[in-house]
Amino acid sequence: SGSGSGADGTGAGSTEIDITTTAYLVEDRDALEDLPSAEVVDPDEFKGPEPKPFHLRREGRITLAVVGLLLLAVVVLVGVYSVNSSGGTQLAAEVPTTSPTQAPTFDSRPTLQVVQDRGIVR
Repeated sequence: SGSGSGADGTGAGSTEIDITTTAYLVEDRDALEDLPSAEVVDPDEFKGPEPKPFHLRREGRITLAVVGLLLLAVVVLVGVYSVNSSGGTQLAAEVPTTSPTQAPTFDSRPTLQVVQDRGIVR
């Protein structure tokens, strides 16, 4: 059995080693001399270049831009609604006064009668 393997082949008692094996179907025994019988490969050899961090990849930049814009929109909407709901500044109509108010702008009389009463056309 290979080095570092337990009697049961589980690698008990040592660190686990990933082994890649390749098998070939051979019909001619003379062809066996040309093929390797077993090939042990170090997993570190197959590691390619490290992937870029998410924020440096194209899809990461797009995702971060979209999330940033959504957060900005939420902040603006919360700010607008909080100012409107808290009242911000009081309007003059909300302050009670003792002075008379202006006449209502809606007049239910026909327009011709209103003009004749005023004597002028506005």
